[in-house]
Amino acid sequence: MQKMKTCSEIRHENLLKVIEEAGSLQVVADRLDKSHAQISQLKTQAKHSGTGKPRVIGDDMARLIEEKFQLEIGWMDNPHGPQEDRPIPLQPSSSWPFKISPLRLRVLNEEDLNEINIVIRTLVETRERDSKVKSNIASA
Repeated sequence: MQKMKTCSEIRHENLLKVIEEAGSLQVVADRLDKSHAQISQLKTQAKHSGTGKPRVIGDDMARLIEEKFQLEIGWMDNPHGPQEDRPIPLQPSSSWPFKISPLRLRVLNEEDLNEINIVIRTLVETRERDSKVKSNIASA
């Protein structure tokens, strides 16, 4: 018989997923307005100096993670298996059309971002120009 996981174990696994999707522990810490050390202690389940017990994600922290990463309330408390091959919804899908989390873009430098902007702007302008040409041909 397979051992049932505790809520603390599930929350820990989900924190690891959030960190992976965000791209780094520091990105998560910044988004939660917490220190790198605090999130690192949750990630490694470091023992509390006073009690000797591993640090766990409490209700308040679980809800904060869900809020800041736009996850459904209770997401941190439920297991999410490997069959769920979808990115954690870090932005509403209607406002972020790309398949990569916007948080992961933080690894790019200014030059990379400028290049991406040039490509997007060029593509949009080309499509707009093509659309105008088609419209002018149709009305002629």
